[in-house]
Amino acid sequence: MEQKTQFKRLRNYIYDEHPLFVIPNYQRGYKWSVKPKDKDSSLEHLLFDLVEEFVSNPNNDYFLQGVTVTERVINGRKNVVLIDGQQRTTSIYLILWYLSNLNLQKTVEHESFDLSYDVRECSQLLLSELKEIPLETIDNLKESLCSAPSLTSFSEKIMKDMNQDAYYFIEATRQIHKILKDIDKENFQKFLLDKVSLLYIVVSEDKAVKTFSMMNGNKATMYHEELIKAEMLHAVSSKQTTLTQYMSPEKQLMQIWAQSWEGNSLRSKYAREWDKWLYWWNRKDVRDYFNTSKPMGLLLEFYALRKKSLKTLDYKEFKQLLSNGSSEYQAKQIFKDLRDLQKSFEDLFSTPQIYNYLKMSLLCNTGREDMMDILLFFIFNKHNLSILKDYANWRLVGATHREYCHPESLKEEEKTKEAKAENVLDSLSKNRVYGESDDLAFKQLLRLNVEEYNRLQGGKGQIFDFSIWKNKSLEHIYPKSRVYHIALDKDKNPVYADDQLLYKKGDGTIITESDLNLLKKENPKTMLDQQLFNGNGSEHCIGNLVLLYGRDNSKFGAKSFEAKKALYFNPDAESEGLNFKSRSLLHSMYAFAKSTWGVSEIQQQKEAFIEDFKKTYNIN
Repeated sequence: MEQKTQFKRLRNYIYDEHPLFVIPNYQRGYKWSVKPKDKDSSLEHLLFDLVEEFVSNPNNDYFLQGVTVTERVINGRKNVVLIDGQQRTTSIYLILWYLSNLNLQKTVEHESFDLSYDVRECSQLLLSELKEIPLETIDNLKESLCSAPSLTSFSEKIMKDMNQDAYYFIEATRQIHKILKDIDKENFQKFLLDKVSLLYIVVSEDKAVKTFSMMNGNKATMYHEELIKAEMLHAVSSKQTTLTQYMSPEKQLMQIWAQSWEGNSLRSKYAREWDKWLYWWNRKDVRDYFNTSKPMGLLLEFYALRKKSLKTLDYKEFKQLLSNGSSEYQAKQIFKDLRDLQKSFEDLFSTPQIYNYLKMSLLCNTGREDMMDILLFFIFNKHNLSILKDYANWRLVGATHREYCHPESLKEEEKTKEAKAENVLDSLSKNRVYGESDDLAFKQLLRLNVEEYNRLQGGKGQIFDFSIWKNKSLEHIYPKSRVYHIALDKDKNPVYADDQLLYKKGDGTIITESDLNLLKKENPKTMLDQQLFNGNGSEHCIGNLVLLYGRDNSKFGAKSFEAKKALYFNPDAESEGLNFKSRSLLHSMYAFAKSTWGVSEIQQQKEAFIEDFKKTYNIN
């Protein structure tokens, strides 16, 4: 069966063809009367909106968020299985009971309104019993329900609030009573049934569970996003039908149909666009890149930040924004702003070089506000690649957004970005970087690897895999365990044991002179005396370090340079079960491409790094 979509007024949704609304066993219980701390429940939100529309525009159509269902016929009766829409449908059931329990019963005007819970017997019986209980019992509803014969076995749990659905059903009636107690019930009921519509989406039964999982996977965290979407979809198509006394009845009807069709078309268009954004932000690569788990990612949060009239991402503030002037115009303008902003996010993500520079910058953010400053900078300058590259490089040496964009605002005692770069250079120029300035080394080696990727594809760049940042490692090209020096005490004097001079290897291991001689005999070409550096470098300097994926570090271990090189470039590595991901790190690869690696190569690599750093940060 193909997917069918149509708009239905609540009267038609509830009563036409006498459907049985089925809550399948994979659905959670009723939760719309749950009140978050210091906030209205979803049911209260719905009621406030309905009452506001009824009071302000009783002749206008009002649209609820859609329901997604699958249909089947059992024993000659149409069953509507609620995939997405259980909370709304149950809330409508309870509201109609409050207005008149006859709304749930079969009358000369309509069929009965029936809900069926697949596996919740108490919930099923409680909702059925409501049909026979009039509104006047609202103050003692719990007791009235418990006196019903069908609920006898559940009465103790209901009375003690130990049945979750029963508790929230009864809580819902209290919230409904609080908001609707002074309403014109008869006219409000007519408004609800004849002016309120919803989008009715039918999917095939074999897709039901998959559709439920897709639509409800983020339900708990999608609270404000859902409400904002529903409010804007309502506002964007809320244009009131314009009729004049000079129109014939036929023309009036055609005008109503035309504007109704236009409204439905606009809602569908904007809903599809919103869902497209939702899909994009829920892609794993997008969520990982922007480090967000929100259903709409950073889109609404960033919009709220840029909109100075909005303090937070909050449904009420968005609704207030819509009320400034024509809500239809405001909604369309917000959609346009969101569309432009979404395109900017997608442009940043899909342009390899910008993708790489932005991610380097985001890795250095100091908090939420700083992250938003970074994003705003990149969106504003997305057509100026050289500025984005420069910005990313400065963030890697610890420069803040303010230090880069507003250096004139710095106080005398505050460091400039240039001073921070000098400090980084001093730290990375030392003979020992490993274990003392690891974070600085990581960031600069990342920069060098990213720059290699940005040169690919004829200078257009290629997206770098930043997953390494959560699993990174500094690897010694020449193994630290094969470099030695005389062990010294705290006063810098040689250390002896049993009349033997002691030596210390680069990995911290202490060995005797006889142990060292044995190692030299076994590996005459691979044991390196640190004195050969003559004070310019060591096994721990930046010239002997490369960036690797952490899991690959252990595969190198204490292997010689030649053995590491053979592993790095082994064409059969994958077939031999050696998934060596670090081969993708181009700057690291160039080091292992050397024919030999010793003191002179380490010193040359160190000097080349310092030259590149000075050029990048304009240091003389």
